[in-house]
Amino acid sequence: MSRSGSPSTATMSAVFYVNLMALDEAVRGGMDTPLLCIKIGSGIGAGLVTADGDVHRGADGAAGDIGHIRAVGGHNVLCACGNVGCVGALASHRAVLRGLGIPESTDDDPLHGTRELARRIADSDPTALHAVRQAATETGEVVAMLVHMFNPRTVVLAGPLSELRDDLVSAVRAAVYQRALPLATRKLTITATQLQGTSGLHGGVALAARDVFSPAGIARLLTGEPEPGAGG
Repeated sequence: MSRSGSPSTATMSAVFYVNLMALDEAVRGGMDTPLLCIKIGSGIGAGLVTADGDVHRGADGAAGDIGHIRAVGGHNVLCACGNVGCVGALASHRAVLRGLGIPESTDDDPLHGTRELARRIADSDPTALHAVRQAATETGEVVAMLVHMFNPRTVVLAGPLSELRDDLVSAVRAAVYQRALPLATRKLTITATQLQGTSGLHGGVALAARDVFSPAGIARLLTGEPEPGAGG
C-alpha cells in the first residue's frame, strides 16, 4: 500500500496477475466455479472467479490483496507495509525462506531458495517441515475466512510453495475444515495447481478473448470504436 492508502502499482499488478491465474484454473484447468486461487510467493494474493465465470476485482481492482490480513499467529512480525502481523509477512514463500536462513537466489541459481527448500522437505528436515506446515496453517486460517465470505466450490493453491503439495495442501485443508462450517465445506475441493508457470499468461489470453468476443466487444469491432483504455 502507498502512503496515501491506495494500492501501489506493484500491488495492483500482483493482484491482477493472481486474477489471471484464477481465470486460467477455471478455463484451462477445468476447475469448478466459484473458484478461489491462492498464490503463495513473495507475498500472498487471491483471485476469485465467480459462478458466472467473471473475475471479481472489486470497486478499485484491489480485491484479493489478502497478504495484509492479520494472521492468527502474526504477533509482532513486521510487514513491508508498515503494519505488524500480516499473513504475507509470516506465511509467504519469502517469509519461510527468511525464517530458515535460505537465500531466495544466488548468482548461479535464481531459484536457489525454492530448490533448497524442496530438498530439505524431501530429506524430511524437521525444521523445514515445521516451517512449511506452520505457514500453511496460517494461510489456511485466512482461507477459511474467505470460504465463509465467498463460498467457493474450488480452492487452488499456487506459487512456489504449491510444489510442496502434500505438506501444503494437507495443512491448509486441516485449518479450513477446522475453522469453516460444514455448510461451506461439504462440497469444497482444495487442491494444488496442476498448471505450469504460464497460467497467468494463459489467463490473460482468455480474458482478452472473452472481452473481444463479448457482445460489447463485437459491437466495438463493427463500429470501429477503440478498445477501452486504448490510446489515439
